[in-house]
Amino acid sequence: MARNHSEDVARLNTVLNRNGDAGLEDMPPIPFTGDIDAMEAGNCICVLGINPHWPAESRDAHQNEILPTRQMIEAFHEGREHHYQSFIDSRLNYFRGEMTNWVHYRRIGKGYAENFFHGESYQSVWERNVFALDILPYWSVDTGRISDSRLRKNITMDPAMVQHQQMISEIIESVSPKLIHVNGT
Repeated sequence: MARNHSEDVARLNTVLNRNGDAGLEDMPPIPFTGDIDAMEAGNCICVLGINPHWPAESRDAHQNEILPTRQMIEAFHEGREHHYQSFIDSRLNYFRGEMTNWVHYRRIGKGYAENFFHGESYQSVWERNVFALDILPYWSVDTGRISDSRLRKNITMDPAMVQHQQMISEIIESVSPKLIHVNGT
């Protein structure tokens, strides 16, 4: 979170689209979603997506997730270091509060509850059985503008992407999910 996300987004918009605009929003990245500390090692699922979807301006997510995230990261960058932990806590508690986008997570959560974690609901399955990561932690409206070949090429070359992939590897190694579900198109 110490990186300058605006510089990273500007650079990635250029390198991930041959026309110079991959459609990434100038927003701090989302490193993970869900309580990775509460997962039962070897008995949980990691949902691996492409990147966070930027919500329509009319959605509650702008008030419940976007604005607070911006404020926490800005405060951290201004030297108020305790906001780093506030941000991490917001990601760990994502499925327990106002931030949750159940429009996105309800259907997939229901499938996990019905097929893997009997007795859990579409909501409770996210508390200790399922967490989410994205290959690219930067928000966009349209993943179609992100070039697959450019993403593959830069995932091991761009400093922000390299750092994120290291974090993903460390989380997966630490949490040890029994299944990694690649979700997205």
